[in-house]
Amino acid sequence: MKTPVSYGDKLTCIMLTFGVVPKMPAHFQTDQERMPDLSDWRPEYSVGHLTLDTQHQRLLALCKRVSAYEFRRDKQSLEEFHNILNDLAAYASMHFQTEEAVLKAVDYPALAAQKQEHDAYSESLVEFMFDAIHGEPDKLRLQRYLETWWIDHILVSDMAYKTYLLARS
Repeated sequence: MKTPVSYGDKLTCIMLTFGVVPKMPAHFQTDQERMPDLSDWRPEYSVGHLTLDTQHQRLLALCKRVSAYEFRRDKQSLEEFHNILNDLAAYASMHFQTEEAVLKAVDYPALAAQKQEHDAYSESLVEFMFDAIHGEPDKLRLQRYLETWWIDHILVSDMAYKTYLLARS
């Protein structure tokens, strides 16, 4: 698995590139066992595009399925984990296609970086699937990955295109 880029590293990159600092909501303080309470859609999550916001809401709901999942060391539990991973991968793939098409239509200059992040997410989910096939599912690692993804990608990278997208819509 690739070394994850920390939120601080991404924040520094954004500050240098755009000269802005995204405001992170206070509710993103986490403990080691749970994702932050992202269960409620908040206005600050919006990228200003109804379709993309609706898809982000669905992705959020899928992430919360991971939090609710309890591994019970039986075949049914393992199948449930695989179903969650498959749903995350399939829906994200569809969302990425939509998001990339929307951004391409407005000639978003950082589209290539978006695609790279989307590809990295897809690769990571494949690794989670592979690991789950060959052993016990690692719920905690998946939760942490999804938390980081939500914060780093949705609330940072996607927010970077919000103003650009709104100005061209």
